[in-house]
Amino acid sequence: MPLHHDHQQDGVTLLEAIIYVALFSALTTGVLMSVYPLFTGAARHTELIATHSDIVFILKKIEQTLSDSITTPSSTILVPPSGQSAETLAIQSTTGSIFTFTIDTAPSGCTPPRLCATLTLKTNSGPALSLNSRRIHISDFTVTHTEQGLDCSSVRCLDISFAANGQAVGPLRYYLRF
Repeated sequence: MPLHHDHQQDGVTLLEAIIYVALFSALTTGVLMSVYPLFTGAARHTELIATHSDIVFILKKIEQTLSDSITTPSSTILVPPSGQSAETLAIQSTTGSIFTFTIDTAPSGCTPPRLCATLTLKTNSGPALSLNSRRIHISDFTVTHTEQGLDCSSVRCLDISFAANGQAVGPLRYYLRF
């Protein structure tokens, strides 16, 4: 009778299980580390597109409002006065309407308000309308009104600049009629 029995091994040993778990963990970590930048890059790209869209919208609104002042000499820039800078732009059109662009640093429903500053447009005594979305922070809105002979040669002009989510915009120059 043989003293040695041949038993076939069933299952895996503890050492094999530890090796399998370590390999699986290393592969999973590698895959997650390579996929994570794709997700964060896509979010950053989406934020840049939203910021750019809001900048374009704001500039179009300013240009649309200034178009009356650019083509009609009787339109009046109320704020800032000639030769000065201000954080507000107020224009009186030929029809008598007053358009005011200003920064609202504490819009309702926003916490904390300093992160939600918005550029608003107000017509006459109507409500102030926000020109940018809540996730776009507008700051450093500055308008400089320059008359003939200073920096604008023989015309009057406005230099407008602001920052959207920390991205500087301008100064952009708009030439006006006398």
